[in-house]
Amino acid sequence: MNIKDIDNQDIRNNLLTFILEKVKEHKLSSYQLSKFSGLSHVGIDKILDGRSKKPSINNLEKLKEALISLETHQNTPVTLNTLNDKLDNLVGLVETLHNRIGVMELDKEILMEIIKNSSSQEEFKSIESKLSK
Repeated sequence: MNIKDIDNQDIRNNLLTFILEKVKEHKLSSYQLSKFSGLSHVGIDKILDGRSKKPSINNLEKLKEALISLETHQNTPVTLNTLNDKLDNLVGLVETLHNRIGVMELDKEILMEIIKNSSSQEEFKSIESKLSK
């Protein structure tokens, strides 16, 4: 084992110790951590329970950054502005979902009209195959 391997293992151990302490302190699940870090919850589970023997330093750094960011956000006071921003975001998401549902309903109506007006089953299947492309 060379010096670089030993240094990397020390870095890995320090990061892992920090991560495990913060996860325990904040009672976080791997799913919650995945939302903040962008890593998969399965991979995070393997890191946290020790199944991943040599997790990448890059992934450990991502987890550390996510935990620091989470702590920063937890210590940020909730203001009327932040609540309004979150509400605006939520309203936007609901509007987007509503628009998508509307389009799907319109697609159904168009398809039903095609079925009603088709002169034959073959014609309908031909139209259906063109629509699915």
